[in-house]
Amino acid sequence: MDIQVEKQTLGSCCVLREAKAEQPIDCDMTLPDYCDDVKSILNCSIEPYITSGGASGSRISAQGNAVVRLVYVGEKDEIVCFEQSVPLSKSVEMSGLPQDAACRISAKTDYVNCRAVNPRRVDVHGCVTVWFTAFGREKTDILTDAPNDGLFLKRERFQTCDFTGCSSKLFEMSETITVPSNQPAVKGIIHAEAVPAVKDIKAVNGKVLVRGDVRVTFCYCGEGGSIEKLEHSMPLNQIVEVEGVNDGSLCDVRLSVTSLDAPFKADAGGEMRRADLAAALRADIFAYSPAQVDAATDAYAVSQSLELQVTRAKSLTLCEQLNEVFSVSCSLDFSDVPAAELLDVWCDGVSSLFDADNPTFEVCGALSLCVLYRDAEGSVQLAHRSCDYRFQKDLTAPNGRFVYEPWLCVNGWELSVSGAGVQGKIQLDLVGCVFAQTDHEVIGDLRADETKPVENTAAITVYFGSGGEEIWEIAKRYHTSCEAVRQRNRLSGERVENDGVLIIPRN
Repeated sequence: MDIQVEKQTLGSCCVLREAKAEQPIDCDMTLPDYCDDVKSILNCSIEPYITSGGASGSRISAQGNAVVRLVYVGEKDEIVCFEQSVPLSKSVEMSGLPQDAACRISAKTDYVNCRAVNPRRVDVHGCVTVWFTAFGREKTDILTDAPNDGLFLKRERFQTCDFTGCSSKLFEMSETITVPSNQPAVKGIIHAEAVPAVKDIKAVNGKVLVRGDVRVTFCYCGEGGSIEKLEHSMPLNQIVEVEGVNDGSLCDVRLSVTSLDAPFKADAGGEMRRADLAAALRADIFAYSPAQVDAATDAYAVSQSLELQVTRAKSLTLCEQLNEVFSVSCSLDFSDVPAAELLDVWCDGVSSLFDADNPTFEVCGALSLCVLYRDAEGSVQLAHRSCDYRFQKDLTAPNGRFVYEPWLCVNGWELSVSGAGVQGKIQLDLVGCVFAQTDHEVIGDLRADETKPVENTAAITVYFGSGGEEIWEIAKRYHTSCEAVRQRNRLSGERVENDGVLIIPRN
């Protein structure tokens, strides 16, 4: 016998596939004539950039480049910078992905080693890992009604943030920048980084408008051997298509820089003061819509047995949409080569640990720092140090667990030389939606079980009830209605008030 049912579909964000591909970076750097001979190498880094990529059939590909940057002390005891670009191209197979899947592609340097073969040539060996992650909507069907005579449902009502879709978009930004006249012209770039910040998010009819800015910082070697810093901010205004969003949607937006290029060139006066700044960014957007669910948690029929398909549904409650700026106290030891003057600090890696089952909301990890400084003899040194961080916030996840993917970056520092070390604070940004997840045991579907016929021929049944016992369970056991039990025994509410005899009528 067919039973008419009504269902509601809930969505949750899930990782559909993950894969990684390694690419060796082997580079023979021969210095051009305008670069001094190598006296000692301060630092050699590989910065991988993904400039384009996406899915085609079952294959996900990524294209970009790895910038190998060499910073060394030249024969004139001045800092010299030289960089070389190596093509980056990797792909992986991910069969069976739905069309609405969103792909996140990122790259990370695993290691880099270098050695000076002679004063004009440096061999570089390293490895870059490209990560491919496909996100999608995991669907759960929940039975909400079964409008059939003699069939009764027990329901639980809950609110949730229904995951409606996700999207990733790569886009480019460009501007021409100029070094101010009160700063030396550029001789070489020691380090460049860009930090994006979201200021406003607006969702309308399948599109998400993201406004913010990208702060770009250069540490460069100036003409004359000085170490200088240059900062520039670019306004960000992008529209990303996300299926299913509307003006009531909640959007979790994550921005990351996938490429940064600023080749400085001579201005009208012949000095290296102008650059065509080009940055590529990726926007990962996860959209949610508020929903109310009246889920069936139990069911029975008076004239037939039912077979219930029980499933587990997740409800998400927004705890907070983080856009936090916090500071971390930092103490770095330089007793081996004491620092006399701090020139620049940047972060070349962040590790994050988040325990979803911890009743206290806490994100912790470590920052991998590069510290550029002068020692007591005036020589420029570059050292790598680590600094731990911990962020806590007074959030609660009643009857559930936290759902959050940490997304943070360093956006500034206030450090200074102190004794045999460097001390101060590092400022970090932490963004993203924090949810509390609660699991519900609900009915996904039901059907008549013809192998278990209902046998209930008695007109009435005498039953000894206990105080606190659910009327639903009594009515289900004897295949009658809760209302019939209440009326016959002059009861109200959902439970039996006191121990005693109950008359159970036949429905």
